[in-house]
Amino acid sequence: MSNQIFISVIVPVFNEVKNIDKVISSVRAYFSLNSHFQYEIIFIDDGSRDETYSKLTPYSNVKDIRIFKNLQNFGKGYSIQKGVLNAQGTSILFLDADLSTEISELDKFMPYIQEKCPVIIGTRRDLGSNIVQKQPLLRSVFGMTYIFLVKLILNLSVSDINCGFKCIEKNVALELFKNLRSLRWGFDAEILYKASKKRYRIQEVAITWKDNVHSKVSIIKDSLRSLLELFRIRLWV
Repeated sequence: MSNQIFISVIVPVFNEVKNIDKVISSVRAYFSLNSHFQYEIIFIDDGSRDETYSKLTPYSNVKDIRIFKNLQNFGKGYSIQKGVLNAQGTSILFLDADLSTEISELDKFMPYIQEKCPVIIGTRRDLGSNIVQKQPLLRSVFGMTYIFLVKLILNLSVSDINCGFKCIEKNVALELFKNLRSLRWGFDAEILYKASKKRYRIQEVAITWKDNVHSKVSIIKDSLRSLLELFRIRLWV
């Protein structure tokens, strides 16, 4: 067995104290069944106001688990960027702490990872996807509108921008996250726009997904912020 870490699983967390044990046990269980792969889990606490960091602290000396803490809430994009810069794996997987997409969905990514596909993204909007629990109607409408605007403003032909389940080759991820400007929810659009401009292959994979009824996304505030970031991305990149 090679000592090279195959995949770094980056988990950004903000007030996720109830999910820490579950996500760790899920990732460990998955890789115990795929023991030929070396892995690490990287948690980035984005200035949580609950006991998330205290919950993570006992794991700080556990093999294959690494923990970073932002001094304040800088955003999901900032947190994942920090994880990318510290990752040791040859591939980097983004995983939401609420497990709206289970780690087992990585099986569907594996053929493309083995092909060394640079960017692999989960999609909830393919005919082959399985939505266990749908989003509320208003959130769904905002999501579809955002995708339409991404295609209109960035000319980006991707069916699902903000799905939190993505896997990127490390060298490519370092390039895409270099000089990241969208530090919050708009980062997905920025890195995919960069990947498209650099002509990296973007492989979409239909996944099983369930909505988190306790989502921290503010429909109005975050949608407006993300919309403004689309115009900025067009100017920045």
